[in-house]
Amino acid sequence: MKSKILLLVMVLIFLSTSCKPEATVQQQKEVQVQESTSEPEQISVEETIHLNNCGGKANTEQVAEHMQSVTIAGEGTIGVAAQVVEASVTAKYAKTKGVSKSQKLIAPPGTNMEFILSWTEESKSGTVTIPGKAGQASYKVTVPLAVDLSSSQDLGCEGVPVASLPTHTPYPTNTPYPTSTPYPTPKPVQATSIPTPIPPENTPPGIPLKPDETWKQDGLNLTLSVVKEIPNNYVGGQIDLKFLIANRTGNELNLSLEIVNVSAETNTGEKYKLTADRHDAWKETLKNGDDTTFEVWFDGNFYSPEVDYILVTVKDWSRIKEAIWKIPIYH
Repeated sequence: MKSKILLLVMVLIFLSTSCKPEATVQQQKEVQVQESTSEPEQISVEETIHLNNCGGKANTEQVAEHMQSVTIAGEGTIGVAAQVVEASVTAKYAKTKGVSKSQKLIAPPGTNMEFILSWTEESKSGTVTIPGKAGQASYKVTVPLAVDLSSSQDLGCEGVPVASLPTHTPYPTNTPYPTSTPYPTPKPVQATSIPTPIPPENTPPGIPLKPDETWKQDGLNLTLSVVKEIPNNYVGGQIDLKFLIANRTGNELNLSLEIVNVSAETNTGEKYKLTADRHDAWKETLKNGDDTTFEVWFDGNFYSPEVDYILVTVKDWSRIKEAIWKIPIYH
């Protein structure tokens, strides 16, 4: 008797699991997706991201990413599960299913960074119906087009103690001397004020600059002045970076730039390799007020459609802790 009951339960389980996928496939075949005749809407969305690295001893990084999204409403009016409707809509927009945009964010040690990203997205909408049923569902497909870093600022780290001034015991009051005839009051001599030196302007940390923009750090200015993309059949491409270095520190600087101080990385995480004949260190003595240049080449494939931008970084060099430039790649 027990064996018959067990056999019946197994048959019921088999029927319930085997029929559902067939029913789901059949429902998906019946679903009709109709895109709206109006033009796709282009929208801008702002996103605020906080990256707290107050207690860190190294950079903290985070990648913000948007992908194609599908929103369904009113699927109950046509008697079909939401996942069935979503699968049908996703199938219609299969060409843009894998499209994504991302932005790398960096918080240096001892900072509490706030980043504001501006996303540009394209929105398409339409209806979903099933023949023979009066109701209809609606959908919206959002595809990311671009992302920009609108602003970045260090909010500061709380809890840092402020040194208080020591409290002094007042001196005892002395008995005044007898009043004497006052001397003639001398004419006051106007003191010549010494102007307070203005500290050099520094670029806020963690903000990637655009090509031709200058990174400033304690009087040392660094500009990524020339970017050339050169086709190369062996490695997919070569990028030529030329830096303009300006000494505005007030002192003579003995500069030495090693190749390890410069790096190039795409939004996909690919690190470009330095061209073989550019491994020599660059050294120069630069007087205050003088300018000079430094040039470096990297090999990398920037023809891939997945490459949206390249981050060029100069790190731990002279007075510059970490300078970053974002080079957009267009296809």
